[in-house]
Amino acid sequence: MMAARQGDAESQARLGQYFEEGLGVAQDYTQALRWTQEAAKRGVPEALARLGNFYDQGVGVGRDYKRAAESFLKAAEQGIPEAQERIAQYFERGLGVAQDHDEARKWFNRAAESGHPGAQFTLADAGMMAILDRIREADWEGELITGRRPRVQAYWQALKARPSYAATQPKFD
Repeated sequence: MMAARQGDAESQARLGQYFEEGLGVAQDYTQALRWTQEAAKRGVPEALARLGNFYDQGVGVGRDYKRAAESFLKAAEQGIPEAQERIAQYFERGLGVAQDHDEARKWFNRAAESGHPGAQFTLADAGMMAILDRIREADWEGELITGRRPRVQAYWQALKARPSYAATQPKFD
């Protein structure tokens, strides 16, 4: 705690995490936010990502998607896979930023390349969507998806309902 009070950014980030998770101290979101903000001001990537979560969830502060997006983007640019996936979701849905499927795809790719399993799953879904969409375009949907294969049909309907579905569709101008 002494190093954090003396301005050591890494110590501030750790102390924020300790207060957030109740590790060795009583859980205290006010203190967690305070120390996380201090570390984020000094550019600690993990603190920036956690600060984004505070704003996203409204923990200790009012929910603020714009501030969350700003924090996630700064952390994502510094290579934090969780922040890369979160900013991708924000671009996909237009939370705190203008909706931009190209930016969403870029950040999902970066997160997946960094080994983030959620982003890898999203990209796998996107690949499957393209395959299933080609089946639909070839007018084989009735033969290969609906009717005899209710599980495939349920999966196809769930994929089409996801915001990432629009991001994978070809753009015709």
